[in-house]
Amino acid sequence: MDNFLHQYLAISLDEESDYKQVIGPVITLSRECGCGAKIVASALCERLNQAPDNRKQDHFWKIQSKEILQSAASKLGIEYARVRQVISVADRNIVDEIISSLSEKYHHSDAIIKNEVGKVITFLGSSGYNIIIGRAGSVILKDHPQALHLRLHAPMEWRIQQVMQRYNLSKQDAIRHIQDNDKLRSQVRTYFSKGKGDDACFDISLNAMTIPVPKMVEIVIRSMEIRGIR
Repeated sequence: MDNFLHQYLAISLDEESDYKQVIGPVITLSRECGCGAKIVASALCERLNQAPDNRKQDHFWKIQSKEILQSAASKLGIEYARVRQVISVADRNIVDEIISSLSEKYHHSDAIIKNEVGKVITFLGSSGYNIIIGRAGSVILKDHPQALHLRLHAPMEWRIQQVMQRYNLSKQDAIRHIQDNDKLRSQVRTYFSKGKGDDACFDISLNAMTIPVPKMVEIVIRSMEIRGIR
């Protein structure tokens, strides 16, 4: 777990309002399943860390994904698997949630866990120099003045081929994998947007099939320059 998240774990309730006042540059990366978000994020992070200004000021960009859930779990004193379950399981009904929250092992409701994830993302946005993959980052940080919100999309057939190759799945299994993940991600964004959706949050939407990763990086860097994000 990196230093930013160690700092988050040390924050008291009284200090939470203070860190929201600190604004740093941040990129959120939303994606349809099969678009290779981690590959894009890695290339973008490497390019940003090569920038002379960042190196001179010891500003190092980092990728945040599962680390967000790990930090939320640590803050709440529960297992990572529990947080992952809440974020990764769609359509839990109220009976399921009541049973889980009343059990000794699962003493936090889904809402408490999701809200803690939101706090971690808010902290990462305030700390700056983070590329946040998924987790409804575009919704949670939609009003962040130094945030660039990126969305990756691609035709379904192309994504099916990517998932088949990446996970060695049959076409039918790849379709099911894509549909399940796209539905889940949409539901997480809907939760944090209070049902309003997130289509208006994105600054850039790129087709992963037609635009090579190096070109994506150039587009994002140029967009940051235009927006004055640094």
